[in-house]
Amino acid sequence: EEREVLEKTPFIVTYEYSCAGEAACGGHRQSIVDWESGQLARRNLETMNPERAREAHKRRFLDDIFTEGRDAYLYVGNQHQHPGSFLVLGLFYPRGNPQPALPLDGA
Repeated sequence: EEREVLEKTPFIVTYEYSCAGEAACGGHRQSIVDWESGQLARRNLETMNPERAREAHKRRFLDDIFTEGRDAYLYVGNQHQHPGSFLVLGLFYPRGNPQPALPLDGA
């Protein structure tokens, strides 16, 4: 059965960050594979030149999401073939004041 070839995203968004409070964290560099990112890039390129579209993309996935008044979270996951490499699958960034994270161990 033939399948439609997926269109590659025009821009690749990569987040670089370190875990807060983790002295041993050497940092993380993860690309986003969220559908929203690719679709936004394609839509912007229809109406903007590549430089303006790139800046709009950066503004959306950096300035609009990781800003005061938003509590941003990254959903990450890996692939069976690369269990130690994680990708950003999506973002959740509700309005509101960030709350301290609760420990997962129940302490």
